[in-house]
Amino acid sequence: MKKRYFKLMIFLCIMMFILVGCGNKSENEKKQQESNVLENETSNLEETESVIKAGDYTLEYGTYIDKYGTKYTLNKDGTFNCESTSLPYNSGTGIFKVFYFEDSLWEFDYPADIREGWYIGFNLDSNKKDETKPWLFENTYNIEGNNEFYNAQTDEIWTLE
Repeated sequence: MKKRYFKLMIFLCIMMFILVGCGNKSENEKKQQESNVLENETSNLEETESVIKAGDYTLEYGTYIDKYGTKYTLNKDGTFNCESTSLPYNSGTGIFKVFYFEDSLWEFDYPADIREGWYIGFNLDSNKKDETKPWLFENTYNIEGNNEFYNAQTDEIWTLE
């Protein structure tokens, strides 16, 4: 009886080990798939000397300003400068990413207010956000026009100066 119970316990432990291992592999595969999709979409960006093509729209490198005086300057090396008197915590430098977000491919880890489309995300150097997930940057804006991006939650629209 003890032998049978012992064998059953060993069998259950082995099965549990196998199932837990498969679960982690599946999770890692999902993360890798997300990373690959982002890399593929980002690599579809057409960058030239003066513009970034995001789907049917283009953004020129330069300074964008909204009606409140907040300025984002997009540099050709993928960095930005932000000057904001109304929101001083947004001021500073960092990196920006233009990306396409397809919500059907992501199962978790994205804000509820983001929907499918082209975006520009700004990540201040002090934020230390994961660069492979620009939809989690604190300042992410919709791109639905040439040389402009906007905040879908407010009336802020940045246009090229």
